Amino acid sequence: MPTSEALVYYLQVVMAYAFLTTVVGLLTGTALFSSGAAQTPPYAVVLYFFGLLLGSCAWALFLGITVHLTSRALGGSGSMKETLSACLLSFTPLMVTGWIPLIGSYIADIWSLSLFVIGIREVHALSTRRAVLAVVLPLALLFTLLVLTFIYLIPTL
Repeated sequence: MPTSEALVYYLQVVMAYAFLTTVVGLLTGTALFSSGAAQTPPYAVVLYFFGLLLGSCAWALFLGITVHLTSRALGGSGSMKETLSACLLSFTPLMVTGWIPLIGSYIADIWSLSLFVIGIREVHALSTRRAVLAVVLPLALLFTLLVLTFIYLIPTL
């Protein structure tokens, strides 16, 4: 699928995800909406929706770029456009079921990660082991940086 079609598809799916997550958050009183829908100011709902939308797009772009660079370092031959297409399409399970409280996100995370590994393996003509490394290494590096940041910031609180 061309990158432009994958992007249009992703934007449609992520808008539905942001809408459903916002509605479920209002109805269940989770996250930003802990005081309940009646007491939540309208601007907070709009900000939450657009925050999910923009955050999801930024995360997909960041992940696509870092995984592409890692894939190339591991000997991959795919293009940036192909990597971004694989990244955008792999988010489908997360966007379709991730808004369901409790179980949706966990199952969808594993499913999306598996699809991303398969996509990277095919796009970059890598072995499954190298594709797993290409996807997991940037995530592990980001996680390590976040942990180190929190360790550094905790004494200042």
